[in-house]
Amino acid sequence: MYNGTESNTYAYNFAQKAGIPEIEKGYYRFSDRSLTETETSILFRHSFNFTFAVYDSEQGMLYYYELDT
Repeated sequence: MYNGTESNTYAYNFAQKAGIPEIEKGYYRFSDRSLTETETSILFRHSFNFTFAVYDSEQGMLYYYELDT
């Protein structure tokens, strides 16, 4: 989510693009809103429908990201 290169990590710069700073202490929640019994892994789909939230417990800040394609 924070580091890596395009060749070794699918979401190598997700946090930077979403404006989420590096968080040392906190919680996260990922909700795949398009998953059904017949669908494949999220990395092999033609579209994405998910919600991602990260709570920074040191700053008291919640970062919320929703994607629908």
